Amino acid sequence: MRWATLNLNKMVISIQTNDPSYGGTHYLVLHVTTNGDSTATPVDVVYQVTIDICSNIVIQVTSAISDFEYSTLQGEKTVPTPFSSPAAQCPLERLFKATETSAKPYNTAIFTFISESGALTLNTNNMVYAGHVFRVQLSARVVGYPATEKVVLFYITIVNGCETVTILPPSQIDNDPFAYILWSSAFYKFNYGSFEPANINRQSQYNCGFFRYELVDATTEEIIDTTVFSLDVSSSLSMKLRGLVAKREPWLTRSPHKFKIRTILGANYQRVNSAPFTVVVTDPCLTTKLIPISLGPYVVAINDGIKQFIIAQIQDSVSQQFSSTYGDGSGYDLCGYRTYELSEVVNS
Repeated sequence: MRWATLNLNKMVISIQTNDPSYGGTHYLVLHVTTNGDSTATPVDVVYQVTIDICSNIVIQVTSAISDFEYSTLQGEKTVPTPFSSPAAQCPLERLFKATETSAKPYNTAIFTFISESGALTLNTNNMVYAGHVFRVQLSARVVGYPATEKVVLFYITIVNGCETVTILPPSQIDNDPFAYILWSSAFYKFNYGSFEPANINRQSQYNCGFFRYELVDATTEEIIDTTVFSLDVSSSLSMKLRGLVAKREPWLTRSPHKFKIRTILGANYQRVNSAPFTVVVTDPCLTTKLIPISLGPYVVAINDGIKQFIIAQIQDSVSQQFSSTYGDGSGYDLCGYRTYELSEVVNS
């Protein structure tokens, strides 16, 4: 017998074992007889021995849990039990306790604790909990043996995922420089801003609000005049940078321009800028064409005195097209003054 020995000199039964398989209740029989010619009847003395393997069990922490941050956008997070089960004969009782360190009210439903496995799950997309810090206590003890309890403490800080999630800013679909001709409308396309990673909890995204966009100067970050350049977000496929420059100042004289598109998430949780891009405003008058007209024929008699003939202003193609909207309607006012010279064509 490996766990029990008899010392006849001292009349002592010694019991010792490190093998949990011997745990439980045992019965030892001490068979006593006489020596020599004695006719005394042998006797059996029965001893009940209970080997308690659970009282001295040391519960092992198999995985340490460090303090961590939980984002309201990450969805369900599970913390596995940090304790190992020491022996099948010594079942563990697993316990959980969370305390908000600043005594702020919270709904305990954000935590789910499975006592059978000891796993703790945290799940909330409620921005109300952003900034809360929880002191979490996970413990385990052998059932019926409170002295065997082992405790692991750690802190969970809930952060507003809208303030930490990575946002990909708008990107160009069309290549810059983007050319806008004075008095003519044009547009160029961009991809919308998006969340990274793309598979982030979709329901949680809605709690952050929508993306808003502003066109800003790449250097000063001042908002660009929206009556001249605007961002059209009416299409779900792409965003359009629309432009219609109606005045030379300052757009034509200061061209080229450097712009960025600023993306704003929800209630100003984050602001990110796109890469700068170039906008060039060109003057169509540089390539306009004068529109010829026919004069005469004029007949002047000798000694008939001075006769005058009214000559119509020569229009140009650009002014003719845009003067009614952006000029005085004359058809010759937008591309500068005319210079007229009178010369004689000598017929051969």
